[in-house]
Amino acid sequence: MSIKAVVFDIGGTLMEYRNMPNVWIDYYKTGFEFVRDKLGFDISDSDIAKYV
Repeated sequence: MSIKAVVFDIGGTLMEYRNMPNVWIDYYKTGFEFVRDKLGFDISDSDIAKYV
């Protein structure tokens, strides 16, 4: 079995966010790009756009 990605949403699960947005979609693209670039994943911009 191959795992391609693991995603865990901590929004309110492990900690309380004060003065933070309830919707995080504005951060998804930047987050995927940051992880891709830091870890060297082979994920294209079009893949990121599809995942977002």
